[in-house]
Amino acid sequence: MKTNKILSTAGFSFLLLSSVLLTNCKKDEKEPEPTPAPVVLTNTQKLTGKNFKMTALTVNPGIDIGFAVITDVYAQFEACDKDDLLTFNTNGTYADDEGGSKCDPADPQTTTGTWVWSTNETVLTITETGSTPSSITIVTNDGTTLKGTYSEVIDSITYVFTVTYTKQ
Repeated sequence: MKTNKILSTAGFSFLLLSSVLLTNCKKDEKEPEPTPAPVVLTNTQKLTGKNFKMTALTVNPGIDIGFAVITDVYAQFEACDKDDLLTFNTNGTYADDEGGSKCDPADPQTTTGTWVWSTNETVLTITETGSTPSSITIVTNDGTTLKGTYSEVIDSITYVFTVTYTKQ
């Protein structure tokens, strides 16, 4: 009987050892790769190196032209104005290209100027060569859409224009 006890103890030990070995032989699971932090672009990076085309221009209050009040200024543009491309360069210059069609064949194909950020990169000031600077308060600058507002006083009325450019 001693032999049976030894065999059964040995058998039990073998079973126990086998189950321990089998459960510990699992493949090591890889820890998931950490998700990389999203790249945060600066306003300059979102603005530069792209061609932007104006896709909307509205005014508030509407401009009374006698027989109608205009709020959608962009709808009044000719097709030759709607294909113009604006490109901002990292060196602080910009180019305004007439696109495929020019309204006046005598106009240059491209005009140039400078641009600069102010007010914590919320105001974009552009100066066409030989002209007075214009400032636009930026509402959206995500690298695809550039949207801003600017004001003009005409006949003692302050008009707020909202302009939208879309990356091409």
